[in-house]
Amino acid sequence: MAQLYVGKDATVQRKVRERLSKWSRIGDLYGFDSWIANTDRHEHNLLFSGDKDVWLIDHGHCFTGPKWTPTNFDPTKVYSNKLKGWLTPAMSDDRRNEVVTAAAEICERIKHVNLQRIGELNRVVDILDSGDFNALVDFLAKRNAHVPRLAADALNFIV
Repeated sequence: MAQLYVGKDATVQRKVRERLSKWSRIGDLYGFDSWIANTDRHEHNLLFSGDKDVWLIDHGHCFTGPKWTPTNFDPTKVYSNKLKGWLTPAMSDDRRNEVVTAAAEICERIKHVNLQRIGELNRVVDILDSGDFNALVDFLAKRNAHVPRLAADALNFIV
């Protein structure tokens, strides 16, 4: 329902941002979007389920944008992160400090992920040619080390 009103009703927008800014896993959101270079996370790309769960949907603008090519991949680069514009301002300095720490913690989980195998299981290898697939796996593997800095940037922190 909120999706029908977001963008039309400032009160609903504020409530969505307040709820999301208090979400216990908001650090994962900043860390994940920084890792995958999602350039279009907005209120319509979230689903709320009950009081605790938030689902991240619509990843069509990840990996630097919708028309990415391996030449776009720079694991060190700060790509546009829309969270910085609409969600970060809804948080206090103390909350942003907590979130930047939590966002950095996702790196430990990411480094244990077998990206090659996940790509095979999800049939990404059948969609992309081998060069693009290998470039994507390499980009994500190398980008993990930069997630703390990239998430800090999205949270308006300088690391």
